[in-house]
Amino acid sequence: MAIIKGQYFLDCLEQNKPFTHRAQIEAEAPGSIFEGKEAAKLWYKYGHMFLLVVSYCWLSKEHPDPNMFYLPYLKNVIEGMKAEYAIREVGIILDYTSFYQEPRSDDQQTSFKECLKLINVPYGHKDVTAVKFVTVPTDEKRT
Repeated sequence: MAIIKGQYFLDCLEQNKPFTHRAQIEAEAPGSIFEGKEAAKLWYKYGHMFLLVVSYCWLSKEHPDPNMFYLPYLKNVIEGMKAEYAIREVGIILDYTSFYQEPRSDDQQTSFKECLKLINVPYGHKDVTAVKFVTVPTDEKRT
């Protein structure tokens, strides 16, 4: 499960482009993903002040936020955490960016299955901030 740097999402919003999936982030912006040891060190040091897990409704089958509806909300959370806790960076778990998406190689499929087994842990962990975006665009049809 990749921990994405909050700055990646801020950059996407500033550049007016939707966030992308994990494999593409690895290829195009590898510095936007925390190395495992670095993420663990920051999490142990700062706990919920550093690590954020995001729950939200996907807004299309192909991409969860194709028109960047959620990005301004996420920006507010990231900037709020950085200001409130006086930290430089926030680590984010967001399924589309943290898990490999289709099509997946065999190794990516194995990683994806492991992520599915573990994803519920951060939502209930006392040292992880969990945010749930419950609003959707007014023209979004929900069934």
